[in-house]
This record gives sequence, structure tokens and C-alpha cells, in this order.
Amino acid sequence: MAEPSKAVRGALGRAKRATRHVVERVARPYVEEIVGRVSHPPAPAGWWDEPFPPVFVQLHATLHEARTLALADMPPGARTMLSPGANGSWYFDWIEGTYGSVERHIAVEAFMPRPEELPDYVEWLEADIAALGGVGDVADSSIDLVYSGQNVEHLWPEQMVAFFTETNRILHDGGWLVVDSPNREVTAELSWSMAEHTIEFAPDEVGRLFELAGFELTTLKGVWLCREHGQLLPLDPLQDAGGAGSVLRRMVLANGRPEDSFIWWAEGRRCADPDVAGLRARIHDVFDAHWAERVSRLQVFGDRPRVHAPDGTTSVIAERGNAGDVLIGPWMALPAGTFAFEMDVSWRNRSGGGETVGTLEMRVGDDVLDETAIKADADSGSTRLRVQAELPGTRFGVHVLLRSLGNAELEVPLTLSLSPDPWRAGDGNGRAS
Repeated sequence: MAEPSKAVRGALGRAKRATRHVVERVARPYVEEIVGRVSHPPAPAGWWDEPFPPVFVQLHATLHEARTLALADMPPGARTMLSPGANGSWYFDWIEGTYGSVERHIAVEAFMPRPEELPDYVEWLEADIAALGGVGDVADSSIDLVYSGQNVEHLWPEQMVAFFTETNRILHDGGWLVVDSPNREVTAELSWSMAEHTIEFAPDEVGRLFELAGFELTTLKGVWLCREHGQLLPLDPLQDAGGAGSVLRRMVLANGRPEDSFIWWAEGRRCADPDVAGLRARIHDVFDAHWAERVSRLQVFGDRPRVHAPDGTTSVIAERGNAGDVLIGPWMALPAGTFAFEMDVSWRNRSGGGETVGTLEMRVGDDVLDETAIKADADSGSTRLRVQAELPGTRFGVHVLLRSLGNAELEVPLTLSLSPDPWRAGDGNGRAS
């Protein structure tokens, strides 16, 4: 991709500086002025072919840039910083170039190898802050700032409890905890699923979570605006018909609207010892209320018709004669154990060619763990499908794939169940990533 022009680079630099400590009321006039500089004449089809930097056209780059803006605005002055999940030498360059220099940076990483080259001020600690024993080598009340980026949504409930209580232990009174994580209210609406995630939290749950963990929540902001006037915006910047101007607007204006943003960003100061029992109960309440939705994040192939029932459920129709993949999902982490997915399917107008009208597979990646056929013993009917597998250890990206053979019309509710609940049976049985 061609290098951005000097004007665009300057606009990006000014956008970064201007987003510090702004609210939407103040930011909007500035954003509109910058938008005018980077917007193209009306021709949304093909706007991404122009020489814009990746931040405008690649989701990963957009999210990284938006999180960089928030990182630059973290509470200043930390001399000792701890980062769970620092997964490469690039991370420390990012912190130093954005937040600034610290005297001592402790990297806590249990799953990635130690980089060959690290700055002198970095200490690499092979440990898991969310595991039994935590980071025992780190003294009580010895840390100024803990930054946990895109981490808590990878944890099971007991690991979340361990993470918050261990963070509370190592931070001194008034020390800062900074956490960012996907917003469940947006990920659920998008039916977005990440292969290593357990469950996400919503912004309106974060304050109570911090309070029970012994932190006073001081800042809650958004990263990458994905809802405007109640309407969902495309997650991928490449699908934003407004082009570069809209992408920039969404990056900046998310700051004051965490409830409408793809990621929430929370900052809090240690002010008390954690209420461990209350914290555990609250986390379990969230899992209990929202786990079924997490399991049912299914993606439909193509433009197959939908049916919306009065009870709020949605079904997808695989029309007769339209053979092929129907739906897939939810891509999730599961610990060791035996798990079964179940879903309902009905059929009608079966034609010749045998009783089998489709299949349901349980998969990890391209590996099929179990498969069952949709057997139609009459011209119309319904059945409940079940696929099951024993997992010897934690697996990522577990999902189902439903296919139609095209010899009957299938109707499939976009509802999937999983048993047993891994967060009940497998608490502490292994980190999800």
C-alpha cells in the first residue's frame, strides 16, 4: 500500500493529540474539520483503493490505532508497570512510544516464549496472574500501574476472580488498574465470536466489577464506535460506506460512548481490599445470564431467508434446491471434558434421494470431532440434533457446521445449546488462551 500523504499523516497526528481528555461535545467540531480533509468525493465503491494508511481499511490496524489513542491517555507518572499477556518485544516499544518510559516493566506471560531481545528495564516473568499462586514473585503494594489489554474476556470465572484479587494485592493504595475488553452489547448484536474468548462484559457492569475488586472506577470510555442513533455500524472499516472520514469520526467519538463502542476502556484506582465472595458471585451472575447468548453466536452463509417469530427468536431457511453450508459458529474455547452441542431443525417438502437431508458437524478448525445426519422419515417433520466430543485439553475455536443437501426445505432456529456449562464444570481448569 502506498505511503499516506503528508496532509493525511499530519491529520492523524493531530487527531491523536486532540483526543486526550475530550468529550464528544468538544470533539465533534474538530472531528468534522479533519473529516473534511481526508474524505473523498462521493464514490464509496473503491474508496479503499486510494493511498490511505491501513488504519482506515484494516480492522486490526483500526483497533490498534484506536487503542493507542486510549493508551496515550492512561494515568501518567507510573515508574513501575506490570502487564499480563505481554506477548512480544513490539509490546514494549508500543508502550514506550505511546505512554512513555517507565523505570521497571514486569511482563507476566505463561504461554508465549520470552523474546530474544528485551529492553534493560523489562523483567520477563513466566507466570499466570489468573492462576493459583498468581505472581508470587511480585511483592505486595509494589506496582504503580497494571495494564491488562484484551485479557479478561479470555478467562473463566475463577480465573477472573484470581486476576482481580492478585492485581489488588500487587498495586499500592492509589495505584492504577487499566483494563480494556470487547463490549458484549455490541459483540452480541454483531454475533461476533472469537475463538479464544469465554464471555465479554458490558460497560454498565464494569463499575460494580471494579468496586467489588477494590477499585474506584475513574474513567470508562469507548474504543471504535459501532452504533450510531441506535443503528449498528459495520465492524470492518472496509465496509464503512462513509470512507476514511467516517472511520476517523468513529475512532474519536467513541471516547465518550462506551455503550456504543466495540471495546470499553476502564481505569480505576486501588482503594480497598477486594470483596472476594461478592466478586465471585457477580461474575457468576453475568455468566449465568449471558452464556446462552454466547453459545448461540451463529453466522449464516449467504443471503438465506430469515423468519422472525413473535417470541423474538430468528430462524434461517435453507430452501429446497439450495444445497450447501447453512450456518456456522460459535467459535469458542472449551476446557478438557466431554461436551455436546444441540440444536433443533425442521424440514418440509422432502423430495426423492433418501432420508438424509443434511448434516451437523462438531469441529475444531478443519477437524471434524463428531457428525450426525438430519434424517427425514416423512415429507415434513422436526428433530433435535446432537453432536458430542471428548476434549483431552483446552481447545480453541470449537464450533458446529450445518449443511443442507438441498432435497428438502430446512428451517433452523439460530439457537444452539451446549452441555455441560464449561464455566460451571471447568472453573480454574485451564485458561482459555
